[in-house]
Amino acid sequence: MPYRKTSGRYMMALARLKPEIRLDQAQAQMTDVARAIEAAEPAFDKNWTVTLEPLRDSLVRNVRNSLYCCSRRRAVARRRCANVANLLLARYASRRSEMAVRAALGAGRGRLIQQMLTESLYSPRSRACWALRRDASP
Repeated sequence: MPYRKTSGRYMMALARLKPEIRLDQAQAQMTDVARAIEAAEPAFDKNWTVTLEPLRDSLVRNVRNSLYCCSRRRAVARRRCANVANLLLARYASRRSEMAVRAALGAGRGRLIQQMLTESLYSPRSRACWALRRDASP
């Protein structure tokens, strides 16, 4: 096949639409411009079109599914962390009388908080929550 000057043409341009112009209106105008150029040079510009698309769609076209999966994974991790937090709250609510006895024996508020935090950090559920949170961070 002999080389043609018209083979392999491709052009990309960025433009900002006026706020009152919709994408379909701009596409119609650009199609008219392409037809006018084709009419002026039919041998060179035959069957060439203009396609408009939003910049965001152009940039995330290839990674949209990956972004969706990452957001789903983060949502699941947040839900699991919330479940673990609720389990810990329920556990400490049931130990209210134990904490009252410890306080009566002289343990201060700081010591009681330290005891609960230490137990929560060594709890397998909370360790799993921290691991999920670490894995879900960007």
